[in-house]
Amino acid sequence: MAFQFAVGAGIIIVTIVLLVAFAAAAEWSLKQEHIWPGDGAGLIRFIVILAGISLWLLAAISISVWLWAVCLLALGAFSEFETSMYFALVSFTTLGFGDIILEKEWRILSGLMAANGLVIFGLTTAIFVDFLARLKRR
Repeated sequence: MAFQFAVGAGIIIVTIVLLVAFAAAAEWSLKQEHIWPGDGAGLIRFIVILAGISLWLLAAISISVWLWAVCLLALGAFSEFETSMYFALVSFTTLGFGDIILEKEWRILSGLMAANGLVIFGLTTAIFVDFLARLKRR
């Protein structure tokens, strides 16, 4: 059980750092390239920036799910990558269909995956709202 918590905590830390790094990289690149729209920015530019930020943050979420899937595969919880990826995605998004479950020796990881997903989606929402607020202020 302690090993599951250690593995889960490690992946949670990595995914949070990953999301924060993606957000920081987005902000840095927008400022460096002077892409932040000014008062006279058009609708199309505003839409492109918001869509780009959304896709960028979705990439961070996708990488987080992949990390969980690779971890489950490496631990031997699943023998096929597709099954591992499906389980990671369903658990991370807290859907929890229940059609595939982990063996007793790994089942705590599913709860940690769900908790990680809740935190990541909450952070993603906060980051996106912050970007929106700053774009509106300009």
